[in-house]
Amino acid sequence: MWTTLKRTWHAARLTLHIAILLSPFALAAWVFHAAVSNNLGVPLGVFGALAVLLFFRRWWRQWAVLISEAWRLGVRLAPDLAAFVKVKLQRAQRQVQGDWRDLRRWARR
Repeated sequence: MWTTLKRTWHAARLTLHIAILLSPFALAAWVFHAAVSNNLGVPLGVFGALAVLLFFRRWWRQWAVLISEAWRLGVRLAPDLAAFVKVKLQRAQRQVQGDWRDLRRWARR
């Protein structure tokens, strides 16, 4: 039980740290959206978003580590994800073909 609690606590702390680390990106996206939706223009939105990210420039090294690790994880999971999507799409295609055949049979009656 103790190892489960420790693992859960570690996962919760890691999730919180990642959320805090990514919060400037959310703030930059919000600034960009606010500028564009108020008809201030895309260049001003980009400038505002870059200003927010520049304000958090101490975090750039941590962002580089996080992005590289996410890229490494994505590359490792991509083949499995592609196979999963392929199977799901094939099943959906067979389902649609079967439904279409049933509809054509029903229309002939």
